[in-house]
Amino acid sequence: TPEGAPHTLWAPGVDVTVNSLTDTPVTVSTEHDYDAVAAKVEALVTKLNDVQARIAKSTANGPGAARSVLQGSRETRRAAEAIRGALVAPVDESTLTSVGLVGIELTKDGTLTFDKAKFTEALKSNPTEMAKLFTSGATSGGTGALDRVVAAIDGATKVGEGYLYTAAEANDKRIDD
Repeated sequence: TPEGAPHTLWAPGVDVTVNSLTDTPVTVSTEHDYDAVAAKVEALVTKLNDVQARIAKSTANGPGAARSVLQGSRETRRAAEAIRGALVAPVDESTLTSVGLVGIELTKDGTLTFDKAKFTEALKSNPTEMAKLFTSGATSGGTGALDRVVAAIDGATKVGEGYLYTAAEANDKRIDD
C-alpha cells in the first residue's frame, strides 16, 4: 500500500500512477494489445521491403538501370541477403521454428509478406514461443529472428567494422591513390 500520493507502481511493461488514497479497494487489470504488436511487426516488414527495394534499385547493373555509386556493389547486395536471411532462417529456440509459420513469408521475388490474422492468432495462442521466435532477450548474440536482423544490420553498417563501411573506405583509398 503506497503512503502518500502520487505514487508510481511498476511491473514489467506496465506503469501505474496512484494519485490519491482511498479506503475503497481498487482493481487494476491489464491485457495484451495484440493489434498494436501486429501493427509494429507489419511496419517492420514494410520497412525491410523498402530497404530491399532501395538496395535492388541502387545496385541494379543492366540495360536501363539508373546510374548509382552502388551500381553492381557486391557488398550492398550481401547486406540485403544477410538481413533477409536473418529474418527467415529457422529458429531452434522456439517450437514455432520459423517466421513463415506465424505470417511472415519470403516471396519468389525476395519481398516479404505479412499475414496479420495469422500473426495475431499465433501471438494469442502462444505468446511465450512467439517471444522466443523473435528475440532471445540477450543483450547481444541473441538467436531470435529479430536478434539476427539487428546483428546483420550491425555487421554491414557498424562504423569502422561493418563490411559496407570498410568497402567504402577501400573505395575512398583507391580514389585517393
